[in-house]
Amino acid sequence: MSVRVPVREPPASVPEDRVGLPEAVLADLGVAPGGSIAVEGSHRVVAPVVAVDAQTRAVFLPERLRRSAGLDPGDNATVAASSLPVASSITLRHRQSVDLERSEDAIRRRLDRRAVAVGDEVEVTRLGGALTLRFDVRDVTPSSPAVVGDDTEIAVAADDGPDVV
Repeated sequence: MSVRVPVREPPASVPEDRVGLPEAVLADLGVAPGGSIAVEGSHRVVAPVVAVDAQTRAVFLPERLRRSAGLDPGDNATVAASSLPVASSITLRHRQSVDLERSEDAIRRRLDRRAVAVGDEVEVTRLGGALTLRFDVRDVTPSSPAVVGDDTEIAVAADDGPDVV
């Protein structure tokens, strides 16, 4: 089951790596605090959920998770319980010939808590938006789709070459 609710700024009680939902929405979804929730905008993110004391039916997303999902406050998002596994590793294919040195942190931030599947396109901006790196997801282990977590190994390969990051 899923619900479609508006996106709101989270209260201070919602940690930056969690999704906040009111008790009524948690009950509708059959999810307890600490369970995994998928939030879908232009991309899907998966994160643990915390209960929020709110009278309005909404999803309370910290900025980093909103960016990863491609959502802004006021947008409507689809929210559902998630049973996606956490990826042990993913391989990205770099679509351009650009030096990726010092881009690892930006790549990890862009993929953090995001659900990925083989064939997905990932864009990472650098230098305040002056440079956009584009990747295709080539492989996801143990299965596709999966969620990129803190311990997920991320490898980047050039079109036909060996790993470059």
